[in-house]
Amino acid sequence: YLRRDMVYPAYVVLSKQQPVVVEINTHDLAELWLYNKAQAVYHFLTRSLFDREVKGFIFPTRELSMDPYFAKCPGLKEVIANGIRLSTLPLLEPTSNDKPVLVFIGQPAPWQGVDKILVMARHFPDWTFHLIGVDKIQDAGPNVLFHGFLPTSEYLPIVARADVGIGPLALHRKGMNEASPLKVREYLGLGLPIIIGHEDTDFPGGAPFILQLPNREDNVAISLPQIRQFVENWRGRRVPRSVVAQIDQTVKEEKRLAFFRRVLNAYGGSR
Repeated sequence: YLRRDMVYPAYVVLSKQQPVVVEINTHDLAELWLYNKAQAVYHFLTRSLFDREVKGFIFPTRELSMDPYFAKCPGLKEVIANGIRLSTLPLLEPTSNDKPVLVFIGQPAPWQGVDKILVMARHFPDWTFHLIGVDKIQDAGPNVLFHGFLPTSEYLPIVARADVGIGPLALHRKGMNEASPLKVREYLGLGLPIIIGHEDTDFPGGAPFILQLPNREDNVAISLPQIRQFVENWRGRRVPRSVVAQIDQTVKEEKRLAFFRRVLNAYGGSR
C-alpha cells in the first residue's frame, strides 16, 4: 500500500509480484505542472506502466475517482476521505474575542490561496489573521501575523484563540473542485468552523459550520458579506464533536481494511 508518487522501475516490478493498492491524493499531473513541467511530462509518459498493474486505488474524493484516466485503470476503486483521530484532539473552549480571529495552517502552495487570505485581511482590518507555516509576506497588513513552521505544541495555543479556521481557497488552480484536507479536519476536530473554497468529501451537502466559497479566482472578493456574516455568527462558538464524527480516522481505517480484503479476495489467490 503506497501513496501516489513519481513512477520508479521498482514500483513496476513490485506490482507484478504481488497485489498493490495505491492512494491517489491529488490531481498529480496538474500539481506537478505547477512545480516542475519536466517531471509532469515524465509522469504522463510513465504512470500507465505502473497503474495498469495496480490492483486497487483509494481516492480521498469522489471527483478524483471519476477522473477519465483512472476510470480506464483495471484495479478496484474506493473513495475514503482523509481523516483524523478525534480522540487525540482537545475540544477547545469557546473564545471571548472582542474582534474575530482567524487562523490558517499550511504551506503557501498556489492552491492554498494565501494571497486570497491577504485580500480578506485588507477588507476586514479589525480582524486578526494568524498564518502558521507561512513566512512573512511583504505587502501584508498589520493585522496578519506570520508564524512560519511550528510544532503542534506551539501552534495549538494560537489555534485556541481563533474563532474560525481557513482551508484551501484556490483548488481551481490545479483543476480540482473537491478535497478532504487534513488541516480542515484538524480545525473541525478542535471545534473551529471553517471557510473553504471547495466541496468537502465528508460534507457533500455542506453544513452550518462550513462556509463554502465558489471555487473561482475571485471567490473571496465576491463573498465578503457572506464571510462577515459567517465569522460574526460563529465568533465565540465551537463546533460540537458529535456533528463531525464522520471525519474520525477509526471509521475510515475500518473501511480501508475492508477494501484491502476485497482486493486480496479478487487478486490474492493468483499470487
